[in-house]
Amino acid sequence: MPSESQARDIPEGYFQDGEAVVYHSRTHSGFLRTRIAKVHVVGGVVQAIDLACKKSADLTKIAKIQSGEVVDSAGADNDSRKHRGNVLTELPSPLHVENAERWPTETRGGDGILCYDSQAGKQQKLPTSTEIRRENNEVALPGSERFNIGDKVFYYSKTHSQTVVAEVKGITADGLYDLDVKKRALPENVSRYVEEAIPAPPAPPPPPTPATYLPLRPTIPGDQAPYFEPPMGDREAYLPLPPTIPGDQAPYPLPPMGDRDVPRQATRVVLPLQKVYMANDGFAATDCSGATPLGFHMPPTAFSIPSGRYGEGQVVSCKVSAAVPMGPRPPTPDSNRTPAPAASTASFFPSGGMTPKATTSQTPAQAAAAAELVASLRGEIRVNGSFEPRQPEIRAQLAQQLSLGGRAQIQEMSGFKGGLNLGIWLVSGGAELVLKQVRCARVASNVLTEAENFIRVVKEHPEIAQDPAVAFPVKIFSCVGADRRPVSDLIVMKKSRGERLCEYVATKFYANQVPQLCAAMENVGRALRRFHERYGNQQHGDFQPSNIYYDESTASVSFIDVGGMGVPTTGNDLEHFHQCMRSMTTGYEPHLHVDLLNSFDKGYQSSPSHQGFEVVT
Repeated sequence: MPSESQARDIPEGYFQDGEAVVYHSRTHSGFLRTRIAKVHVVGGVVQAIDLACKKSADLTKIAKIQSGEVVDSAGADNDSRKHRGNVLTELPSPLHVENAERWPTETRGGDGILCYDSQAGKQQKLPTSTEIRRENNEVALPGSERFNIGDKVFYYSKTHSQTVVAEVKGITADGLYDLDVKKRALPENVSRYVEEAIPAPPAPPPPPTPATYLPLRPTIPGDQAPYFEPPMGDREAYLPLPPTIPGDQAPYPLPPMGDRDVPRQATRVVLPLQKVYMANDGFAATDCSGATPLGFHMPPTAFSIPSGRYGEGQVVSCKVSAAVPMGPRPPTPDSNRTPAPAASTASFFPSGGMTPKATTSQTPAQAAAAAELVASLRGEIRVNGSFEPRQPEIRAQLAQQLSLGGRAQIQEMSGFKGGLNLGIWLVSGGAELVLKQVRCARVASNVLTEAENFIRVVKEHPEIAQDPAVAFPVKIFSCVGADRRPVSDLIVMKKSRGERLCEYVATKFYANQVPQLCAAMENVGRALRRFHERYGNQQHGDFQPSNIYYDESTASVSFIDVGGMGVPTTGNDLEHFHQCMRSMTTGYEPHLHVDLLNSFDKGYQSSPSHQGFEVVT
């Protein structure tokens, strides 16, 4: 394709009317093969070209096609990238790959992907292969055999990775099956149902063999529990104690050899670890149902983690003590010690919600300072009906409690409502603040609201209120109605400097500044590592590019939307961020996320421990 300087000096005759060319379309985000409708020449120089798909097309986006050469979207893209310095190398992609069957070829009377109908003067669109099959009542994807309505079949679900029994409820015009468990199921996933033989019930266990017990010894002073003594008339009906598992302490002799094959009711669970849990992930040693944080019983396959990362492939052996109904046991040599209390759900989460307890102890002075900080954060606003900060009554209360000046302006930020967010407003004209209205009712009795979780975090880590890298609230209001009942909560935060990481990635990628982008990702990794180290490995909860602000002028990073900080989830911040970056950067370049995530991981792993921060007042 001609460069910008060459496009201004294209001589007459270089392009001809009706000639087939390649044109890069921003609308389709790719290359289109079309033809020239009219070439406008002034003074022997081409001034403009009307294409079949666009009038007055940009001359720098038009390229000639060699005779006999067949150029599609991918081929034109590869050819154009060989010419460095032209406009095409700076255009944002992904390139659009169009269905070849959708538009007529030259042999059918057209000139490529957009056909110009010379008779009607309009673009002509041909039906797709699926539309043709539907018109002819043909099967789009024929399977190995056909089934009728009411047949019982097997359906393989790729979502659940298992085969289920289903019934055919209908057959679509293009040959797909409407099952009772799935609409428009592909025939390749449907197979004939085979009746399986019902296995015979297991035979009842043989009656227990009477055994002879060892003579009972008298109780020794100091023992807290003597040997178990069955009733005198039933001693022969009791089974001997089963053999011990390696690791159990047995001060008494083992039963006779003939009785050692009695199975012990113990359970050992071996699970592959899909991730490395943090110190306060809420993982209980007695909860091995999927190796997930307590309260989220999901199988290990629920984590979509790349192979070879986050400890995948490691094996842990977990002994479930709750599944060993052993009954009374003989005393052990150290039986006079007070046994440790058994782990329970309450020992991992407080009664107020599913949040890990604080792992750091505070002195009375620190606890008093934290209580004073919590009191300064809390506030109350009277509302009549719905909350609207631009109403004079509510604005006056905000101005008094937040010390807003007379020139302060409150502007609603559209597009942020939904879920737990009821609205977001930006306060400017002085101190830039963000007002975030959230629900005050819990979604579950054991899940804290966002305001309650903020109070919990500041009690455990009072220093977070002065951390410039965290958009922590400066005020938490309870909006109450005329009856003094809470209507909603209002979170007031300082506006973070810079721009969102998702927008920063787009800006740098389109400007062809990927090295600067990798440096920023390394800073984000360091900031997350410091965040985890400062606050006891508590997770952000929703760590994604839209909740990260990056200021290029100071290379500083700040995190917003920390209302879910420390709440247990099925994945940690690293996993969630990797998944979001892979999804977000697919539209820019297929392998862009590899370089960015490598830089992010490098920063996270290289961040030194126990780094302080400068308090900004």
